[in-house]
Amino acid sequence: MVWCSDGLMPIVSVDEKIQTRIVKNLPVASARFADFRWDPETERFFKIARLTSIYGPALRQAGRNKRVINDALICRIFADEANICFDMETKAFRQKTESGEFDHFAEEDLLDLLTGWLELLAPRFGGLFPMGELRPARLRTLIRYLKSVAAVSPPDRYVALVEYAKSRLVTKKGFDLTVGEIHGDYVKQAGIARYPLCQFQRHLPKVLAELFGVVRAHDIGRPNGNRITERRGFNGLAFQDSSDDPDGADRLVEAGGPSFKSMSHVHKDPNPDGISCVRTNS
Repeated sequence: MVWCSDGLMPIVSVDEKIQTRIVKNLPVASARFADFRWDPETERFFKIARLTSIYGPALRQAGRNKRVINDALICRIFADEANICFDMETKAFRQKTESGEFDHFAEEDLLDLLTGWLELLAPRFGGLFPMGELRPARLRTLIRYLKSVAAVSPPDRYVALVEYAKSRLVTKKGFDLTVGEIHGDYVKQAGIARYPLCQFQRHLPKVLAELFGVVRAHDIGRPNGNRITERRGFNGLAFQDSSDDPDGADRLVEAGGPSFKSMSHVHKDPNPDGISCVRTNS
């Protein structure tokens, strides 16, 4: 075996005699194979070789003169190369976009994509590829198999909400946050499983009570033009990157508002979460 690389390195050969050797009095470097970084084509080759060792060759002999596609191998390679997954919650296929998000992918579009991919794959097998495997009925069988091998379950959204609260919120005397302000920050966080608004409003009080010992209040004052509205929220809570001065200018924005409880003529807001609000008299 010969390993070739740029720069000075040890060489071991069993195929030919090496007349000249360079020797350095240093320990021989070692590295785990899994730690090597390869170009995309080489990495793809290793990945297919690993899958083949587990699931067998791409074509299986189904009779004396009949070959068929190895569903277990072909579907896994296709799902990986096409960036396809099957969402177990929505029961729909999704494809990863360049932005890293997964968009809905219609099953009919997936059928066209799989057909084209197999047609490009066929010449690599010479004349051995069973073209009968491109029949619509057979392709739909592969689509059904894909639902199993590409299935993903969404992360636990309650756990994600707990982790969000731990990383973004902190108790601070004199501060307060409305449900709307917390939700506005929550939806900006990337890479977490998020609740829709209605479920967020239901689970948030329990999470914050468990983590910080705060309970939801209904009298968090926020300016609304020249008026003050009372909204649902939490006293003694702030974002971790908010100012230490509860009366600072940043308290008038999303980082949490100043307390307006001492101001008069504050009326109840019929929709007080801060996501949509009703005016009060000043």
